[in-house]
Amino acid sequence: MKALQFGAGNIGRGFLAELFHHAGYKIVFVEKDEKIVSEINKKGSYTLEIVGPRRFEQYKIDGISALKTTENTRIKEEISQADIIALSVGKAALPSVAKLLAPGLDLRSKSNAPPINIIIAENVLKGEELLYNLLDREIGRDTKEYLDNSVGLVLAVVSRMVPVLPPEVKKRDLLYIKAEEYRELPVDKNAFKGNIPVIEGIKPSDHFEAYEERKIFIHNTAHAMAAYLGFLKGYKYIYEAMRDNEIKGKIMRALKEIGKALIKKHPFLSRDLQDHIEDLCQRFSNEALADTVARVGRDPLRKLRPEDRLVGACRFIEKYGGDPAPVSLGISACLRYNEKSDESSRALQDMISQKGLDYVLFHICGIKKGENLYNTIPHFFV
Repeated sequence: MKALQFGAGNIGRGFLAELFHHAGYKIVFVEKDEKIVSEINKKGSYTLEIVGPRRFEQYKIDGISALKTTENTRIKEEISQADIIALSVGKAALPSVAKLLAPGLDLRSKSNAPPINIIIAENVLKGEELLYNLLDREIGRDTKEYLDNSVGLVLAVVSRMVPVLPPEVKKRDLLYIKAEEYRELPVDKNAFKGNIPVIEGIKPSDHFEAYEERKIFIHNTAHAMAAYLGFLKGYKYIYEAMRDNEIKGKIMRALKEIGKALIKKHPFLSRDLQDHIEDLCQRFSNEALADTVARVGRDPLRKLRPEDRLVGACRFIEKYGGDPAPVSLGISACLRYNEKSDESSRALQDMISQKGLDYVLFHICGIKKGENLYNTIPHFFV
């Protein structure tokens, strides 16, 4: 069996490849970084270290090879022969990936190949619609029926944390990667075409939207609040923020309101959701990951958008009759995030100083002056 993995970065090597490897797949990476491609092909394996409160383990992910994104003919052939495909490249790269996928799907359709499922492991809402539209523009007209009937565009919710490694570690071993032990990947069961592959860790769900919103409004919101509240107290690492009882208390109050809204909308059991929250907080406290406030907090302008983890969570709570005030603390802390190395953070602070807080709240967050959410935000007092 063969898995074609677009993206050999943190999630590609640190999560998806592990799942495919343990299920017995040979893995072909498609990657734009030529140094990583060269190193994969030279070594044929890399070391994955799993770190967590219950398990520390190192093992080899082998049976791998890689192609550069410029090797169009070979990529087309691999697409035509693959048993499963996965994407973890970032939203901005999806148009380029669609251009690479289209010729291979054309070839599959002409050779009467079986259905193929593409796991979309991107942090993108409606990612399946985005990829479908991109593919629809690139494929031949004769392939349209194959795309509609035999290509499963399967959204996945990636919750495993894979921190960025320091430059000195990459210098010693470019392919080495470290990840937490959590290895559950919920996917949209109803999006598969043909047989659903049995891969340990991949969890097909009939209620995929529930897992998607749990990830955005529980995992992402709590992570962002830990970063921004931690920054205000001068912490470097997320685990330091999570060990601060004041910060953890604020996060838990926010998650309680989000949890009540999730239970009203989705078939979550209260106890199960609470167990998930407690497990998540323990994972955020994992010192061995050494995940930094700067990494988790980066790009605050994106994280302040109306549909994203902070404002989006507040709107979600409001919709189901809850109190958004605990989460609005995160908005306030984010507005004070002033990380000099982060271009988005610098732009946010310049916007606030030049145009004012109300401008940012309205034009970036979609929050109108005088509305309930506006009034709950502690304006620069956290």
